[in-house]
Amino acid sequence: MPDIMEENPQMSDIRRDLVALLPQLRRFALTLTVDTTSADGLVSAACEKAIHKSHMWKKDRRLEVWLFAIMHAMWLDDKKKRRAALKHRGEAVLLPMDAQENTTAYSILDGLSDGLAPVFLLCAVEGLSYREAASILGDTQDAVAMRLVMARHELATMMSRHVERRA
Repeated sequence: MPDIMEENPQMSDIRRDLVALLPQLRRFALTLTVDTTSADGLVSAACEKAIHKSHMWKKDRRLEVWLFAIMHAMWLDDKKKRRAALKHRGEAVLLPMDAQENTTAYSILDGLSDGLAPVFLLCAVEGLSYREAASILGDTQDAVAMRLVMARHELATMMSRHVERRA
């Protein structure tokens, strides 16, 4: 009879690696949800899903890329479900997870237009390639490159306005 406490070696590796990736996962979740409570819930749910589906992780793919993709898919799915529920009830289709409703600023990335913060974080902060970011976000490499240019332009504009106000 197998010992209940015995773990699959691949699962224990993923659990160990997940702990090291938590700051990165939280940063990415905050670019999606722009709300700390929702972001923490998303990270927790994504980690749980990754542990349960660890057999699906391909070792030739970086773990953080796989986790970012899981998180993005979960966030999109949740957003669609919430919008459908609100439409069904006849309520306005604005969700707390949408950036335009955020009232607490986590970072300068909060000021970016919809969809630009995740691209900026993945490519400029996390150092992922356009290909990796595109696979996470379900987009083309060209779209990722264009959104990164737009994000950098918006950030430069924000910074120049900030410098002008200080002068």
